[in-house]
Amino acid sequence: MANTCTFIDCKKTLPRADHYLCRDHWDGMTDGKVDKCPGCERFKPVGYKLCRECEKQRKPKKETSADQPSQTRVSESRPVYDPAAPDPLTRKDSETKVFYVYVGRLELESNEYYVGQTNDLKARIEEHRMGKTPSTKGKNFRLVWFTRVRTRVEAKEYEQYLQRLKKHNERQITRMVIEFRELIRLVYDPDKSGS
Repeated sequence: MANTCTFIDCKKTLPRADHYLCRDHWDGMTDGKVDKCPGCERFKPVGYKLCRECEKQRKPKKETSADQPSQTRVSESRPVYDPAAPDPLTRKDSETKVFYVYVGRLELESNEYYVGQTNDLKARIEEHRMGKTPSTKGKNFRLVWFTRVRTRVEAKEYEQYLQRLKKHNERQITRMVIEFRELIRLVYDPDKSGS
């Protein structure tokens, strides 16, 4: 039986038994937009203290007012998770005009490629370098190629295409990296164009 994503209300199946979040929610976690609910250990948007299920089970704290002893007042808390509310992962995307698909080289251990997509390339590269991305932590990530696209959907599709290339035809990614490097060299030093 396939595992499903542990983000609250997500029913996506996971590709491997050792995964616990789907790709969208994993990206949200690495971008700091998703965290664990302290009540049930499932994942939820960061803006909420508890997930919707745990919030329902929680009994509100009652405080008595000195002025009105017969009335009670519920203490305020962070908003309750509402699945009908706009997804914080896509809300920011509607305001973004450019997304990046990128390839990095993991220089330690396997010297393999890492493929990803983001709406803020500089911040994402810094996260890789600082070890904030579990899959690249301690592997000396180095950006070797990137391109720009207009939407998150295009970025995800391009990322999936590159993931397939990485698995079945890694030499094609190597060619893309070499061409990219030559283009950068031409831009910065047109006298060494090689032609």
